[in-house]
Order: sequence, then structure tokens, then C-alpha cells
Amino acid sequence: MQLLGRYPADIRAWGRTTNPAIVLLHGLYGKATDWIPIAQLLESSYRVLAFCLPCHADGMVDGAPTLVSLAAYIAEGVLSGGVERCVVVGHSLGGRVAMQLAMDYPELVAAVVSIDAPPPTFRMPRVESMMHERIARLAAAWQSQAGCGRLAMKLFMLKSYQCGCYEGEPARIDFPEHCPRELPEAVSDFILRNYVQAQEGWRWQLYWPGVSSLVLDGIGYREQLPFVQPLLLLKGGASPYCTGVTEELLRSRGVAEHCRVVQFAGEGHFLHIHRRGEMVELLKTLLPWEASRVT
Repeated sequence: MQLLGRYPADIRAWGRTTNPAIVLLHGLYGKATDWIPIAQLLESSYRVLAFCLPCHADGMVDGAPTLVSLAAYIAEGVLSGGVERCVVVGHSLGGRVAMQLAMDYPELVAAVVSIDAPPPTFRMPRVESMMHERIARLAAAWQSQAGCGRLAMKLFMLKSYQCGCYEGEPARIDFPEHCPRELPEAVSDFILRNYVQAQEGWRWQLYWPGVSSLVLDGIGYREQLPFVQPLLLLKGGASPYCTGVTEELLRSRGVAEHCRVVQFAGEGHFLHIHRRGEMVELLKTLLPWEASRVT
């Protein structure tokens, strides 16, 4: 594994520079290092680049991030790494960034694999309202509990979400009727990987104002734009993020002429973790791009 980019956390790279290129983008609260097990399965045949998105893992922050600005950031990083054409794989938020990248930089992106994330042209009212509520509560934890230990931060996050308030103050937005009344412990543990003990004490590697801005303002619906690259959408059967999204629906919305939807029955949102081997095989065999073929 090599470290590239303007900051040590920006980009991690595997494989020969002469191999076909695959770019990996993590989801909200994720890190480039989340992709290490998958990159190790791919590096013998591919040039693999995994990015840390801005506002994550101490990554660069440049104003309020949006899907468009994140796509531009990734495009700059890919080109600076000497890659002229690549397949982009993104989980959750990373999947939406990958599809935005394909729309804004079609000459750079040969194909897209989206893991449990609908295109930026699709609204997700139920998921969006849940995320709005969750991010408001977590941002409150970032502001009011800075410096406490990880266990104390976790207990505060779980309690404030369940009670619907922060230390007696009402929530900043209404609690949607369909929004879960508890923050799942697995979700809190995933987020708390970004709460680390440094020499100066406990601190977030996430930049919460930027993350909040992205979720509340930048992730929303965009009008239909050309999307001509092959698209492979992998979705969890038990996940709400891509409910109702089918190949027919994608084609009717003009997202991609060549698309395939693969559902993993009973699986949730983290397919790249729980179904890693199957996902890698799909990457190697299903999408019709020439550079991906293993010789």
C-alpha cells in the first residue's frame, strides 16, 4: 500500500500503475482504510485508489461540501495520480459521489458500481428525514461533549437520540414519524471509530460542521443529467436506501442505458463488509468495461 495526495489520509493506493484503475469511495463516517480488505483482493490485477472524502479522517475542508464539490475533489485526485480512465466504486454517500463524478467528468469514468446508494437524481424522503434528525443530534454531541472519553460520548449519543433532546433543550428539527426512536448501537460504534485519543486529548477526526452541511444541504435531489456509463447497483434487501429502485426504473429515468441491479436478500447497508467476496467477483465479471477484464 502506498500513501498519496496532499495529506497522508487523502489517498491510499495499491497495485501496479500500469494496471486498469479502480477508485474506491467510502460512505458517510467512513475512511479510506475501510477498503483495505477489498483492495488486497484486487491489487494483483488492478491499480486501486481509495480516497478519504473531505470532512472525514482529518481530510481537507474547503467551504461547505456538496456532491458537485466532492466529485471535483475526487477528479483532481485521480488525475494527479496519473489515471486517465477508471471504474469508480462507492458505498452509500460514496456511491452518490461516484455517480456525480460520472455525470460531471464522463471522459474520466468508464463505469460505476454503487453500493446501496441511489443516483443523485433520486429523492429518498424517508432516509433523508432520518439522516437530518440523526445529524442534528450528533452535531449537538460534537459541540457540547467535546473532550470527554469515548464511552461517555457513546452514552451521550445514545441517550440524546432516544430522548429527542440535548440536556433538556428541544431538538432542532421535528422528529419524523417514521424515524427510528433509537440510534442503533452498531451505528454509534461505527461513527465512534472517528473519535480518537490524541496527545491533546479526545477529539473527532470528522469535521462535523462540514458533515452536517453535506447531509442537510448538499446531498439532495438534482435534476436529471446525462448518465451514459454502465452502472452496477448493489443493494441490500433489508436496507431502506434503494427500496423500489430497479433496472426498469433506472432506465426510465435516463440514468444509464446499460445498468444492472443486484439485490442481496436479507442484507443491510454494508454489503462491502458482509458480502465482500461476492462483491469482488461481481466487480470482476459483470460490468461491460474492457479494462476490467482479468487476464
